[in-house]
This record gives sequence, C-alpha cells and structure tokens, in this order.
Amino acid sequence: MKEEQESWVEAFGAPTAPKTAQIEGKGASQQRGGFQPTLNFYHQNARGTGSALKIELHPAHDATAGSVMFVLAGQKSLASREGDVVRQATFDWPSAVIFKVDFGELAKMIAVLRGHVEAVNEGKGFLHKSARGMVYIHFRQTTTPVEGFLLDVNRVRNADEKTRLSFLFTADEALGLELALSASMRLVAFGARGF
Repeated sequence: MKEEQESWVEAFGAPTAPKTAQIEGKGASQQRGGFQPTLNFYHQNARGTGSALKIELHPAHDATAGSVMFVLAGQKSLASREGDVVRQATFDWPSAVIFKVDFGELAKMIAVLRGHVEAVNEGKGFLHKSARGMVYIHFRQTTTPVEGFLLDVNRVRNADEKTRLSFLFTADEALGLELALSASMRLVAFGARGF
C-alpha cells in the first residue's frame, strides 16, 4: 500500500494543489486554514507529450480580488508495467507554468465554453507580464485534430527559456469545467461572505 501511495505521489504530485503560499507568498489558503478547492485533470499519453492541469479557486476576501489559479505541467515520464507493478506517468510540476485568471478573463473563458465565441479575445488570448517573464494564454474551441477546447500556454522568461504547454479538454471535461468555473464566479467576485 505504501508503495502504491508513493507511486501515486511520484506520478501525480501531492494529493492537493500547491499551497498558495508556495506560489505567491502568504495567501488566502493559509488565512483560511489551508483548505484550497482544486480541480485536477491528467492526460498522459504513450508519446510522453501529455499534460496535467490543476485549477485552484481563490475567493475574494478582505481587500483582495478573487481569482482562479491554473498550474499546467508537461508529462515527464511514460507509464510502465513491470509484472504486477504499474507505474503511472509523471508530470513535471517543478517546471509547471502558473498563471491566475481574474473575473473578466474567467468570463471570457466561460463564453468560449458556452459556445458564445470561438476563442478568447478573438483568438488573441491574454498576456500576463511579471518580473519573471511573460505568459501568453490562448483558449479556444477546436475541431482538428479532435473536437474539444484547447488551452495553449506559452511562457517566455528570456530569449533562451521558452516553454509551451497545451491541454485539450474533451467535451465532457469541458462541460464539467464550464459548470465549475461558472459556479466559482460568485466567489471570485464577492468571496465566501458575499451572499
């Protein structure tokens, strides 16, 4: 049992998303006792080009605006089987691209998921700048090579350090994501005490 737990943690990371404090300093999750609502998606493949996505809700509180944090990691290793031992694929969480989406950006993503528009900002996406570089975020409905919703993220830290990761949501995943993000809008806008 212990080996299975260690294998799971090695494959998928810790059972919960990274604490807010690890991402952006002492944050809301520490102030609320450490619980952080998280939605996880894992897409491994035999080519090693899969990805995993953790989506973490940060409700508005005090004078802090709410947001939804996205942590996107590329596949690090392939799944394997040696006799009765199955090793799941692992993901490169230390090199993950991390970005947060505010109320307005979240509304634009929901509009894509509901089919009101084909892509965020007419295909231009979002640009997030920070002291650590720039992150270009594109989210759109796609029909080729398969139908779904594509989250495509490019991180540029300098001319030599560029990372591109993508995550394709299937139709059922997109439906669940739309429901979850829509439900989170109240908390992002007004926090837990807003209603």
